[in-house]
Amino acid sequence: MTLLGIGQEFLTKLLPITYAIIGFSLIIIVHEFGHFSFCKLFNIDTPTFSIGFGPEIIRKKIGKTDFRIAAIPLGGYVEISGLAEPGQGDQTLAISKNSTSFATKPYWQKCLVTLGGVSFNIIFAYIALIFLFMVGAPKTEVLIQSTAKNSIAEISGFKSGDKILKIGNYNVAEKPELLNNAIQGLQNKKGETITFIIMRNDNQKEITINMPTTEIRPKPGQGKMGFVLGYRQSEKREKFGLIESIKRGSTLATAYVVLTLKALKLSFSKRTLKGTGGPVMILSETIKQAKHGFILLLGFLAIISIGIGIFQLIPIPALDGGQLMFISIEALIGREIPLKIKETLHMISLLLILALFLYITYSDILMLIKGSAGATPPIK
Repeated sequence: MTLLGIGQEFLTKLLPITYAIIGFSLIIIVHEFGHFSFCKLFNIDTPTFSIGFGPEIIRKKIGKTDFRIAAIPLGGYVEISGLAEPGQGDQTLAISKNSTSFATKPYWQKCLVTLGGVSFNIIFAYIALIFLFMVGAPKTEVLIQSTAKNSIAEISGFKSGDKILKIGNYNVAEKPELLNNAIQGLQNKKGETITFIIMRNDNQKEITINMPTTEIRPKPGQGKMGFVLGYRQSEKREKFGLIESIKRGSTLATAYVVLTLKALKLSFSKRTLKGTGGPVMILSETIKQAKHGFILLLGFLAIISIGIGIFQLIPIPALDGGQLMFISIEALIGREIPLKIKETLHMISLLLILALFLYITYSDILMLIKGSAGATPPIK
């Protein structure tokens, strides 16, 4: 191979990685900009706005805020005056009580600042998906990811990888956002016959299910039918007008929000991290999507943005949900929780999250190794 060929091959592999890192950083910027925007709206000082962690690469002061880019683009933060968050900036103004301090603002403003990142993540996802439908979004396919042993789904003949085209009168192939309505509708079909149209190995197939006459009581994690459903982007693209794009993009974004909330609930109820992707898996999948171009990458980033936003709502001190819990407790008891207690709880939760991420990262690496060896073939 010539030197030019080696260079071209290197760039071919490097560009998707670069796009993936930029895309992932974009989600972090969106989240932190949400906090930042509400701080500015309510006249709260923000000493530092950082994208990434670790060694500093660039720093520039604009107004009262130091904007910085760090070497590890897997996070970020906005340092907020009057809000103690260990590890986020110098924290020299963490105990500030002046008029531009978070601590002196009314409860409702504190809530909006705290939830600003989550709201911007969700808004970004809605805007991105609406935009995709306008410019030509890849069609979203509904897949059966797995079936539970001896469940209604397995007995009826469903298999992992089946693409669902139609559930009764719901054409989910044309409008995948109707999936939640279709599944919920099954709960009211006791004793009735439901016809599914699926695609398996490029062959269309009809599967009929006779719904039980009694209430279905599935085992945890199986779902009422005994299968786990998911979405996948196909290579086919469709363009729509503004109004239709808003309808389709908003409905699809809402479906992803509901799906993410259900997945989070399932993780807690089953006390399992099975199927949970960490930074390595997310970055790996982002690189894969980047290889297919900007459109698929943007759609994937919209989904990740929803996931990151909802994850932040968990009431753990190191997350936005934990901060919201603190300020809500303080509003109820009428006084501040001692700073030492909040800092201790914050550091403990931060260590637990770090341990969780290390475990998930280890699992991600094992999955990637198995995948590259062919142990876990992709859904077809």
